Amino acid sequence: MVVTPQVADLSLTKIVNNATPQVGGTVVFTITVNNAGPDAATNVTVKDLLPAGLTYVSDNSGGNYNDGTGIWTIGTIAASGSVSIEITASVTSAGAKRTTHRSTRSISTTRTRYRATTRPRMMTTTPYS
Repeated sequence: MVVTPQVADLSLTKIVNNATPQVGGTVVFTITVNNAGPDAATNVTVKDLLPAGLTYVSDNSGGNYNDGTGIWTIGTIAASGSVSIEITASVTSAGAKRTTHRSTRSISTTRTRYRATTRPRMMTTTPYS
């Protein structure tokens, strides 16, 4: 019996809509996970916590994002497919004049073999008082 391992090539990008928000304003982070295949990725989760000085407001995941743990439960991503989430946060701290967001985001899946690549993007939010 020959077992052929399933392979999923995952990548993650994250962007912010406003790098210089006002205290009391909001920012929207968009996280996208792509699967370059060749197989579907199953039981996919992403962990990404909001940086200090921001407070969770909402997201568009339909209940699949836990703002306390930062875990977004995706499930399955088809080969050549992608999924995205938008997380809205309010700027709560003028003391965090320069919050450099180097998130400790991670991707996990239950595929026999996979390559997860987080393409780091340094995002800097500079709240104005």
